[in-house]
Amino acid sequence: MYEVFCLTPIKTEHRTAADPWKYLEKQGKVKMRYGEFRLFHQFQWILRGKDNSPLSRIFRNIWYLAVLLVSRDRIVLFGSEPNRIMALIANRLKARHRCCYVGSWPWECEEFRYGWLGPLYRRIWRRFFEGTVCVSMTRPAADALTSWGARAFYIPWSVDTHVFRPAEDRPAREAVCVLFVGELCELKGIRVILSAIRSSKWLNIRFVFVGRGRLEAEIRRAAEEGHPVELRSFIRNPPEMVRVMQDSDMLILPSIRLRGMEEKFGMVLIEAMACGLPVIASDCIGPRRVVEHGRDGILIPQNDEVALREAIFTLAKDPERRMEMGRNGRRKAVEQYDLKNLASKWLEVIETLARPEAPGLVSMESCKPGSAAV
Repeated sequence: MYEVFCLTPIKTEHRTAADPWKYLEKQGKVKMRYGEFRLFHQFQWILRGKDNSPLSRIFRNIWYLAVLLVSRDRIVLFGSEPNRIMALIANRLKARHRCCYVGSWPWECEEFRYGWLGPLYRRIWRRFFEGTVCVSMTRPAADALTSWGARAFYIPWSVDTHVFRPAEDRPAREAVCVLFVGELCELKGIRVILSAIRSSKWLNIRFVFVGRGRLEAEIRRAAEEGHPVELRSFIRNPPEMVRVMQDSDMLILPSIRLRGMEEKFGMVLIEAMACGLPVIASDCIGPRRVVEHGRDGILIPQNDEVALREAIFTLAKDPERRMEMGRNGRRKAVEQYDLKNLASKWLEVIETLARPEAPGLVSMESCKPGSAAV
């Protein structure tokens, strides 16, 4: 069994990114240890009730980081945005441990906003990435890391296709259910959805929003105005989320690029595909690599309520097309994003890190997800 230390800005063990590692733990392949370095923010979140961790976790994280900075020869999975302080810590971790950088940050030069110190920190980060093992959940990020000199390859986000699966029996419903799952914010296209809802009559079509965020009040207001809108709270339990998806007819994710931020993958897309739902998504950098337009979903331009409305009407009036897209999406989820297959790719990475005498990483091509039957 390999002991693996994970160091990230925020808690990771309960997030989707850790699902393959937790799977490997259940298989007895690895022993994971988790720690965070964004301690001041964690302190604020605990005080505000956004993080239910005890305050003692902060002191544990201080000790965790100190141990990693003075010990040697551990397997460390490290993730960070272009943070100034972490640029220095990253190079120390690389010098003392078998370090693997993990993340989907695009690492574009314009992301560095350090004023006259920008060139210095770019050089520090470039020194860290030179020859470093890196795993990215998106291909654009893997390509960017390769251009920085890293030995980077691509292992996408995963979904447990044995949990997220189509309903065995889908009873006929009076209204077509259009589902949105995610943070209720402008970046996810919530205002685009609400504008489309208010500008049309939706006979036999209803909208269900699952999540939380700063635009909850606007969604409630739309419901109070008499529009076919329902707001449900954030769902943490996967089986419950599966039931919501199985009771829906399509999923929408009309994300937009906002203040330099953009949808880099869209985890909810592959969860919906695994449940046999067709998806409608905007052509952000992530969704356009997940969704094959016309086969398992529909891609629309960003911030285009007319295109969103037309795509919803197109699928709502054609149940056979919804079913065909759903089957294609299910097949893609199993073949390309299945948790078990991708956990084996993570195990390859960990085994490579554990063998310092090995000639090098397996190639990016060999880390493509394997195939499996639907």
